[in-house]
Amino acid sequence: PNGDGKNDVFRISGITDCSDFHCTVYNRWGRKVFESSESLQYWDGTVGSSDAVAGVYYYLVELDGKEFNGHVSLLREQ
Repeated sequence: PNGDGKNDVFRISGITDCSDFHCTVYNRWGRKVFESSESLQYWDGTVGSSDAVAGVYYYLVELDGKEFNGHVSLLREQ
């Protein structure tokens, strides 16, 4: 995320306003860095008010009683 409007947030494509939605993002040590039950709320690459470090993060999405998971890479320009 660098503020250019391209790939600045992590979101699950194709999901609009959904009543049965939960998304959690974890760092590589299993620490929760983001959590939301709002399908229109996205992770912006921060932890609290600070930028998250570059690396691979694990996500878990629960949607209509089904679980989806995977990894997302957070890249930062140096």
